[in-house]
This record gives sequence, structure tokens and C-alpha cells, in this order.
Amino acid sequence: MATAGLLSVCAIAAFGGCAIGGEEDSDRSAQAASEKADPNHYAWWREERAARDAALTAYLNKDGGAAWKSYKNAPVSTTGIPVLMLRVMDDIFPGIWGDNFETIGFAKDDFEPGRALPLGFGWTNVRFSPNPAVPALGAATLTCGGCHMGRVTGADGKPHHMIGAPSTTFSGYRGALERSLRTGKWTAANFRAAIQARVATKGLSYFYGTDAPPGRVETDYGVLIGANAIEQIVPAIAQSIGGRKIIIDSTLGYNTYSGPNAPSLDAKTPGYLDAIGIGLTAIPSLGAFGPTGYVRNEANVAQLPAAPAMIDMMSVWRQNDRVLAQWDGSINSRLHRNLAAELGVAASPLVVNFPNAVVTTAFTAELPPPPYPFDVDEKAAMRGKRLYDEYCGSCHVAKENKAIFTDSGTDPNRANIWTSYSRTELLKLLRTACPPPSYTGPVDPACASTDEQIMPAGILDKSKVGYTAPPLDGVWARAPYLHNGSVPSIAALLTGARPTTFYRGNVAYDQAKLGFVSDAPGGNAELFDTTLAGQSNAGHDTAAFNGHIDWTTGHHLEDLIEYLKTL
Repeated sequence: MATAGLLSVCAIAAFGGCAIGGEEDSDRSAQAASEKADPNHYAWWREERAARDAALTAYLNKDGGAAWKSYKNAPVSTTGIPVLMLRVMDDIFPGIWGDNFETIGFAKDDFEPGRALPLGFGWTNVRFSPNPAVPALGAATLTCGGCHMGRVTGADGKPHHMIGAPSTTFSGYRGALERSLRTGKWTAANFRAAIQARVATKGLSYFYGTDAPPGRVETDYGVLIGANAIEQIVPAIAQSIGGRKIIIDSTLGYNTYSGPNAPSLDAKTPGYLDAIGIGLTAIPSLGAFGPTGYVRNEANVAQLPAAPAMIDMMSVWRQNDRVLAQWDGSINSRLHRNLAAELGVAASPLVVNFPNAVVTTAFTAELPPPPYPFDVDEKAAMRGKRLYDEYCGSCHVAKENKAIFTDSGTDPNRANIWTSYSRTELLKLLRTACPPPSYTGPVDPACASTDEQIMPAGILDKSKVGYTAPPLDGVWARAPYLHNGSVPSIAALLTGARPTTFYRGNVAYDQAKLGFVSDAPGGNAELFDTTLAGQSNAGHDTAAFNGHIDWTTGHHLEDLIEYLKTL
């Protein structure tokens, strides 16, 4: 039984006639102490959580688990970096990567412990040489799970993966590559030596583990090292990474991040990024490389977003419930949402992994959110449901989030990014990606969507732009809050006690405030500054949005938080 249904029945039976918050504080405290002393006090949620875990497992294993494996393992681009090179990054550039890339927010794949690549990375065959006689190499890049698979430290003190949750630790794969280039150690000789050293100490199995068919790593090693292709591939990849940075710095950096108080494009940003801004730098008409370097098309670059538009990574479960998608309702075709995300990584519509986008669109359509991993106070949650229904539920409705809220008072940068030029050019990229010219399989019907169905023209009306109110399922796992992740917890959101700076990137959880621990560093957490452009923590703070109730008095906040844990 769904928790919402369970709570509504119980609430009617147990609290049908009482007023919200009607008990005296002293009576409530004594009652709560008595209830928690009961050894069966939390049994209801433990049963419910087990049932939800079982339902999630069944969903993942549907049709043999093929869609789940694609979400977890399939790269979002048909290009990448040879696996043999990627697996020795930490050997050559210590301090930038970590053994499982934990320095930039990744972890070992606990779902398939035999895989050697970190969770969130996958590989495919890529032909690096124009010579057809030279075999393709296994090359890796990000998967959907790289950005949309979070972690939380559970009651057992161990980190647990949250499928479909925003990664609050992901902090810049592109940036790590760029930092590696700047060390001066990105040379064919260094990669050759590191690869050979790993073969000598760990054997060829070190590079793929169980995640490769027989002969794959032998072929890679024979081509890369034996045939000396490494001498051509290493500098070519360096040129590609460096060229991409030049484009971003010359377009987004030149126009959007040149204003006052802008954050650094090179900073570590665990769990947040300027997704659309980076995606738009893939537009070919912004400029081109020539004999003197990259030459901007000044008129087109001026049409890029006027100010930084940082956003929090989104949860991707139950996409069928999101009538309006993206934070501003700008890309509403579910397939094109995925293609836009892939485009941000691939940087070209010609190399997006279109088949994977089709599979993961279906996979996330009804993907359940992860259940809250700690105990929940049943009686408090029942009271909290009444508060939620009165003050929250009318906006955050599944399948009915059709409104754009223009008056929430939150940071406007993300809502104001669109111009006629950027909408038109992004539509061109999406149409090229759906499907890309190299694709020969069946075409998904969504590719025939009209421009209006993909990106409504209303996003250009500055008087009507704003943000959507998505359903709040799994809201506990979606901290920090607001579209730019500028408020660390539900408690901070509702009480006005919003810190100017706080730490993002912890996986330890604050159960009382409903959010990840934010008042102290941990792991690879970084300080988030709400005074920077695009990172304001203002808004969603009036009675119209937070309810005509003082959340700082009585047990209102405590009860509401307890109910939100069950969504």
C-alpha cells in the first residue's frame, strides 16, 4: 500500500476531528516520549520501507534488468577516453582523481563489484584512427547514473546508492580533465609507463574487471601500446579537451560569466552546474577555430544567457508525473530532455548515444524513488500529512504540475536564459540528435515532435517565465532545495534560517532538518556561496508559498518533516 494512502486512512481514523497543532507542547512532548519508548513504534515504516525496496528491486530487474543496466553502464556519448588511459589517471595525476574518482564525487560500483570503472562511467567501442585496419578501442565517459545516482550514509554508517536521485557529490569530470592537462604530465610517455606498470603489478584484468568480453583488453593494449597508437591518441585527446575549454571560456565565460560577482567556471561544484549554459556552447554558430585560434561570432555570443544560471541536479524518477520538465518547463518532450542532458556531456549532437536515451526515457518513466532509509515517527507523520495537504499539496501535484510560478521570488537567472536565438539553435541540435545521422535503428516516434511540443515558445515571454512546482516524491533525497540548490534543508526553507554559505557534497544526513549535513565539511564537500550570481537563496518564503502558518512554533515543522520522509 502506498504510504500516502496508508497515512490518509490512519489520519482519518485517529485524528479526524482534531485541529492542526491543537495539542499542548508539554502534552505532546510527554506523548512523544511514551510513543518512542514502544519497541514497535517504528515497525510500520520499517515494513513499508522493506516493501518499497522490494518494489524498486523488482522494477530494476524487469525484463532481465536491461534498461537498468543501460542507465547505469551505457555511456551517454559514442566518444570518450580509452579505458586503459582512464584507469591510470590517478597514477599520473594524484590528488585530482582518486582510485574510484572519489575526488570528483564518484564511487566503486557496488551493484557489480567486478566492474573496474567507477559507478557512473561506461564504455563503448570507439574508432580513434581513420585507418580501417586499426581496431576500435574501448573508450569510457559518463553514464546517466553519473549525474543521477546519489549517495547517503545510512543508519548502518555505510554509504548507500540512491537510483535516480541527484548526485550531490558529482563535481566536474570536465574540470578534472582540464586540471590534469595543466599539470604538464599529460604525455604519451607518462600514460605508456603508467599502463605498463599496472599490467606488471595487476595484470590486464585491472582495466575492465568483469565488464568486458574476452579479448577486449588484449586488443586495446595491443593497439594502444603495441602499435604505438598512444603517441597519436594522447595529444589528440589533449587537443580536444583544451579546445572545448577554449570554446566555453570564449563564449559562456566571455559573455555570461564576465559580469559582476559571477562564480568561477573552473570551481568544484558538487551537485550543481550551469547545465543549459554549458549545453548551449555546443552551438556551431557561436564561432570556429581558424589559423589564429578560436574566433567568436560576437552577435551570436551576445545571445547567450546574460547571467550565470546555476541549477541543482534533478531527480529523474517518475518522469511520467512531470508534465512540465526542467526547472522552468522548457523542454517537455521526455526523450528530448534526455538528449539535452547527453548533449551537455557529448558537446555534439552527432555523438550522443541515441539508443541509450530511448531506453532510459522508458526506464525513468515510472522509476520509484528510494525510500527514506531511517526510522519515521508514525503519529508525527500522520499529523504532518494534514499540514502538507493544507499548505503544500495543492502546488506539488503529480501529473498536474502545469503552472509556471512567476512570483516565487527565487533567483531569476535560470528562468531568464532563453532568447529566440538560443531556443532556435538548441532545437536544431536536438533535431540532429533525434536521431543522429549515424543511427540506423528504428526511429522513436518522439523524434517527430513539433518545435512547440519540444520547447514551448512561451519560455521567451519574460513576463511569464518562472519555475515549476514538481511533485515531492522522494523529496528527502533531493536536498538541497530550490532550483539552484541554495537552501540546505527543508527546515531552513520553511523557517527563514537560511545560511549565506554552507557545505555541499556531504553524504551524511541530517534527519531533523531533512537535508544533507551542511554545517561542516566532509569528504569532498565544498563551500556554497549564496551571494554569487545565480546562487541566491531568496524566494519561496512568503505565506503564499510556505503557508499561512508559523513553522517555528509548536511541532508544526517537526510533524511536516516527518511526513515528507514518507513521500
